[in-house]
Amino acid sequence: MNTIATVETAKGKLRYILFSTNSDGFTHYGITVNSTLFGDETATLSEISTDEFFTQKLMLMLADNMVLPSTFKEVVEEYVAAAMTV
Repeated sequence: MNTIATVETAKGKLRYILFSTNSDGFTHYGITVNSTLFGDETATLSEISTDEFFTQKLMLMLADNMVLPSTFKEVVEEYVAAAMTV
């Protein structure tokens, strides 16, 4: 796993990490969300897309809206589904 970018909000208590992994000859991009706002909570999706720009844009949207680990996977699922129907 290679970290590409990190965004922190909420005075560093909410962190979004964009990373890449290689499998099957492809580079996949994923995001980890870590929060210490209400205890220590982490959620990760490792193969969101093979498009780095798409995944980075998603990470910035998550940070702008302060999406917590508890709702992260649902928000990403909706975002990807909406992007694929356009």
